[in-house]
Amino acid sequence: MIGSGARELADGLALCASHFVSGGGAEGLRVFDKDGVLLAEGGATNLDEGVGFVLGSRGLQIHSLPEDRRALIEGIDIPGGNRLWVLLTAEITQDQKILRSFVQWVADILRREGMRDFESDDTTVHLLSCFEQIRTVHDLAEHLPTCRTLSEMAEFCLSALNRGLPARKTLLLIHEDEGVKSHVFSLEEEQGSRRFQARTFHVDKIRLTSPLGVAMAENRAIYGPKDTFKIPSGCLLEEAERNLLVVPIVFGEDNESLGALILMDSLHFEGDSQSFGNPEKEMAQSVAVLLGLLLGTKKRAAAEKELQIAKTIQETLLPERAPDWEDLEVAGKNRLANAVGGDFFGFFEAEDGRKDVVIADVSGHNMASAMAMVMARSQLQVLVESMEGPGELLGALGRSLYSDLMRNDLFLTVFHLTFGPSQGGAVPFRYTNAGHNPPLLVRRNGETLWLEGGGPVIGFLPDMNYGETQGKLFPGDVLYLYTDGVTESQDLNGEMFGEQRLEKMVLASRELSSQELVEKTFETLEKNCPKGAVFDDITVVALKVREKRHGDNSAIERPGSEKPEKTKGRV
Repeated sequence: MIGSGARELADGLALCASHFVSGGGAEGLRVFDKDGVLLAEGGATNLDEGVGFVLGSRGLQIHSLPEDRRALIEGIDIPGGNRLWVLLTAEITQDQKILRSFVQWVADILRREGMRDFESDDTTVHLLSCFEQIRTVHDLAEHLPTCRTLSEMAEFCLSALNRGLPARKTLLLIHEDEGVKSHVFSLEEEQGSRRFQARTFHVDKIRLTSPLGVAMAENRAIYGPKDTFKIPSGCLLEEAERNLLVVPIVFGEDNESLGALILMDSLHFEGDSQSFGNPEKEMAQSVAVLLGLLLGTKKRAAAEKELQIAKTIQETLLPERAPDWEDLEVAGKNRLANAVGGDFFGFFEAEDGRKDVVIADVSGHNMASAMAMVMARSQLQVLVESMEGPGELLGALGRSLYSDLMRNDLFLTVFHLTFGPSQGGAVPFRYTNAGHNPPLLVRRNGETLWLEGGGPVIGFLPDMNYGETQGKLFPGDVLYLYTDGVTESQDLNGEMFGEQRLEKMVLASRELSSQELVEKTFETLEKNCPKGAVFDDITVVALKVREKRHGDNSAIERPGSEKPEKTKGRV
């Protein structure tokens, strides 16, 4: 037989189900007893049209659930040989981790309530405690998602918590993303009135040896008389007079610390003061779980929004289309390993007819890499117009970015290529390499040459000089630039694509257009290296010297045996 407290609590939790997880009203909550009898239900159970329930040897099972809905079931063992089943239904697009956290939260509360039903002799006090807990959690679940500011959310939360757990002073500590300081909101009972305040608190004052530091480090609630704890000077808990309760606020499977709830000097009964106990701890933990879900979900959504903005910025910095150059056919493509990355490429053309091509790779493929890529791309845009050649340009770029790259523990590889005006059908070029993968030159006759040479990566030293190498491209020649994501892509056996296979592929595809060669690369990698085995950004740029146009009888210079050689000066 299920106790009255557990029944009452189950009914109250069902009422708040539609507000707790997302505030959108798409979740339905049901609680069944050990015989499969429905005890309570609430939320959007009307969306589960045609659903059925069966209690079998493997526990409670569900059938005929609509295809656009999912179900999560949690069994609860309570004293006296009793058992409850918690069933949550929601849209299939809902985050399963958040839904699972909610189901487990409900199960934990009911489990604790079942324990009270079994052990408590004072039913009246017990039911009043249940009612306050249900009321507090329901009010918070319904109204917190609608709060527009952090201060508004904190004031509502502390006021609701104070109704269920009266205390002389209640605090909410919320960390800032930077981890340097935290927001501290407090609600204090003062001569019959309440005073709400907001301030900041430096994180370094959260001493690991204090009850607050221990609670947050070990993710556990701490409570008891103040004189039983060693509280360092400057700690927030110094403000307590008699007793205190500290409950950490965490989010996600990794228990990311978001802050803490702190209650000081319990006033559970009017005109009396007593120490906090296990019931108060459990209620505060329920509120902390709700706050963790709300704050963590909002934080995750904000991070995803930032990633989307960064991705949009990156996409706008990449060439929308390849330029239409008279002597060169060019194409490029980029694919990111994550939402944002550190690869980029670009095409530039100066007023004197000089053409520049750049491909680069910032270490890593996260938000820091993306921002470094944006900085580097912006600097290149300016330097191309003012620098004499690729060597001078990369030296200036390195000096400009060194401090920012060092501060974020990043580095940048760049291959910069400059083309001069066509000379008798041949296209002269110069290049400089700052630690980037050497491009592959494939002559029309099948001769291959890796463009070696250059200097160290940018970010290694504050001031570097980069030498230049010059050469010529002839009609039908192909120059292939790429980032290490191409050669380091792995097949199902963990074998990298490598330079040998890359050379073989480009050589066999040299009759294709530049755009076709780029697409051929991605098709080959997709076939040989499944998407799950590609762990880095991939960028490819292909250049091909156009063949002599029909009717053009001008003399065409033919390639000799010379190889690109080091030089200085303008092409």
